[in-house]
Amino acid sequence: MNSKMRTGRAMILLMIILFLSDNICAQDAYIHRLGMEGRAGYIFPTSSFLRGENDMRKIMRSACSAHLKYSFRLPPGTAADRIYGSSYQGIGLGYFDFGNRREMGTPVALYAFQGARIAGITPRLSLNYEWGFGPPII
Repeated sequence: MNSKMRTGRAMILLMIILFLSDNICAQDAYIHRLGMEGRAGYIFPTSSFLRGENDMRKIMRSACSAHLKYSFRLPPGTAADRIYGSSYQGIGLGYFDFGNRREMGTPVALYAFQGARIAGITPRLSLNYEWGFGPPII
């Protein structure tokens, strides 16, 4: 079995576990979220390709992406929520554009993610973390 098939099967198994987790946990209800976000990024010119030695003769300095995300978390104030630190987890679908479709493409990725609050600075401002892991699918 090649690595793409193994990765695909692992992602399907992860999605099944995420969706069935409502039946695994003894909590009464989860808080579900559906969100969209856009991200801009800077590309460090670490190779000659990024510094302009490409078919477009263009220095690649930026990238952008759009994400559709579903997540869930435990209800605030429950024992499990306090134990796990108000964490949330879910799956996302991301579309990436590097400004050079011919050579770089526009990959689409399906990923699992998890995040939580690290510190509350004010009632409306906090320091959070989020990480994601998943393969490109297109």
